[in-house]
Amino acid sequence: MRLQSNWQKNEGRRIQKSFSCLHSSAILLILCLTGLLSAQAGELRVKSQADTITLSHARKTEKIKLPEDVGVDMDDAILLADQVRAEHRYLVLQVTGPSRRSGNGNGNCGAGIETSIVWLKLNNWKIVEIKHRKVESCWTDEGFLEMPKWKDGICKVVFWAPRENNQEFTLTYDSAKPEKGFQLTSKPFN
Repeated sequence: MRLQSNWQKNEGRRIQKSFSCLHSSAILLILCLTGLLSAQAGELRVKSQADTITLSHARKTEKIKLPEDVGVDMDDAILLADQVRAEHRYLVLQVTGPSRRSGNGNGNCGAGIETSIVWLKLNNWKIVEIKHRKVESCWTDEGFLEMPKWKDGICKVVFWAPRENNQEFTLTYDSAKPEKGFQLTSKPFN
C-alpha cells in the first residue's frame, strides 16, 4: 500500500513537472510569435540629421530628404502619426534643430530653436505631397502656446506668430482623414 502511495506521489510530481514545462513552453512560444509578428509589422522609428529623415522599419532603412523650404536644420524628429492607406503612407512629424548650427549661445539666435510640423504623403518611400509649417522660430519669434496633443484622433498644436499680424494659429491633423494633411486656422492673439 505504501509503495503504491509513493508511486502515485512520484507520478503526480512527474505529471505536474510535465505540465509546468508544457505551460512554460507555450508561453515562450506565444512570446516568440508575438515578437516575430511585431518585428514583421515593423514599428516605424525616426531619426533625423540636417535635412534628411531616416525611417527604420522591419529591419529596413529608408531615407527621405526634406525640401530646403522646411527651414529646419534637424537634430531631432518626433513621429506624431504614421498611417497607411492603399498605396500611400502618411506621416506627421515634429522636426527640430538649432536656429544657427554654429551658435554658441551668444548673439542673435545663438541658442535659438527652429521647429516645424511636417506632413508627408509617401508612395514607395518617395514624397508625393508635403505640407509644412514653422511653429517655433527664434528668427521670426514664433512660439508654442500648446505642444502637440492628441484627443479623439485629432492632433492639435497651438502657436503664436507675432510677425503675422499677431495671430494665434491652431494646426490640426485628423487621423480619420490623413489624406487631407493638417489644417491651419488663426485668430487674433489676446
